[in-house]
Amino acid sequence: RQSVPLVSHNPNISRTPASTMKLIPGFIALDTLGADFVWFTRVYHTGLIIGDRLHGDLVIQGSGDPKMTHERLEQLLYRVQKSGIHHINGDIIVDSSIFKNVSKDPAAFDNAPLRPYNASPDGFLVNFNSLGIYTYPSNNGQAPLKYLPPLANYQLPTSINTRTGSCSQAGSSLAPQWQKDQLVFNTSLPDSCGEHVFYINYPDAKDFATRIIAQKWQALGNTLTGQVLNQEEPYLSDNRPSVNTQTRRKGSSTGWSSLPLSSLPIVSYPSYNLTQQIYDINHFSNNVMTEQVALSIGSYVSHSANNSTVG
Repeated sequence: RQSVPLVSHNPNISRTPASTMKLIPGFIALDTLGADFVWFTRVYHTGLIIGDRLHGDLVIQGSGDPKMTHERLEQLLYRVQKSGIHHINGDIIVDSSIFKNVSKDPAAFDNAPLRPYNASPDGFLVNFNSLGIYTYPSNNGQAPLKYLPPLANYQLPTSINTRTGSCSQAGSSLAPQWQKDQLVFNTSLPDSCGEHVFYINYPDAKDFATRIIAQKWQALGNTLTGQVLNQEEPYLSDNRPSVNTQTRRKGSSTGWSSLPLSSLPIVSYPSYNLTQQIYDINHFSNNVMTEQVALSIGSYVSHSANNSTVG
């Protein structure tokens, strides 16, 4: 006979599934990629390495790793340093072509583009595309500020005025505004926030990654004569961002950067495995990590199918 539920409340009203939808790409990824699947971020180079100097470009091939935190990015660059490269006469190129045209309007969902859950996925996503702002209010009406991760060539205020007020809406208390070359706060900080950390979404995932790479490469004691560039096309020695041709020639005056890309990576940096990534997705309800996993299903499953096809 048909069982009767003990409790039934509005059973015929449709509901938005919200974050429970994160379970679906997780299940599919576990089924298709496997629980031990790992994303490998690989680093290649063009030109020649003489001593501790690379006369050419360093090429970072993004893998879609959902959890390339700024600490793990530093580990990746440290491995490049340990391979023998301390100085680069050329550019650092980020190849983020594994995902193409996936950027989204961060304001489209709820008109809150600064909130980290609205971050866009990317082939080389760094630190969930979010900046942490740490506040330390003092008794003189000001609060010193600290940022993680630091950004190269971008002005970040070192302090903010405080005022009496509630910190109930901590994320909007600072009213931050990203401008072309500086971050601006349009209000003072409620003193009730005390020591606090705010996380805000950066407007451009590719620009965010390049600024963090530039800062961390220098912080490790290394030098770079060119720029950090980011492109969605696979890197080829004759397929570089045309807008940077003049700058590239300044950074690589010998022309050795035109030599072919190294056949083997100098660094192959593994991610956390899929099981660990899914645990974090569900534990923290992380939107952009979920999107990275969902995009990886299409990228890696189709790539595997193509490789297994016999022509």
